Amino acid sequence: MGMQIKRSYTTTSFGQMHYRHAGTGTPLLLLHQTANCSGSYELLISHIAPHHQVIAVDTLGFGMSDYPSHKSFTVADYSDSFIE
Repeated sequence: MGMQIKRSYTTTSFGQMHYRHAGTGTPLLLLHQTANCSGSYELLISHIAPHHQVIAVDTLGFGMSDYPSHKSFTVADYSDSFIE
């Protein structure tokens, strides 16, 4: 049986973000392609989690995350949301 992947939410100033996480150690952030979600990384997370703390985020507006808090959301805003 593989490592258990947990699903959680975090609240940012841009909205609530859903993410999957597993493992311990050095953090590794996985960002999905547009029009996808963190679920696309389920198999990869299982392989990496024994060696790293893996965090796969549903980008705002995708998956189970909220839509961005304003219409003119920029790449810099997405970056800031991940940092939060």
